[in-house]
Amino acid sequence: MTDTITPYEVKKLLSEAQEKINDALSCGGDRTPEDYQEIARWRDDVENIFTTLVDEMSWVADGKPMLPNY
Repeated sequence: MTDTITPYEVKKLLSEAQEKINDALSCGGDRTPEDYQEIARWRDDVENIFTTLVDEMSWVADGKPMLPNY
């Protein structure tokens, strides 16, 4: 097993996040503060994925090893 994430895995993660957000937004009716907090957590997760990917690509481009998984 490697510490890399494949483009397929990235696409799958982003698709799952998008599906959850779309489901939450499409159910209609009034949203509770908890709904918005959950959507914000999903958004933060997606942003963290991109931040990690950009960091890893930068490190690899500089010839450094991949970042450890946390």
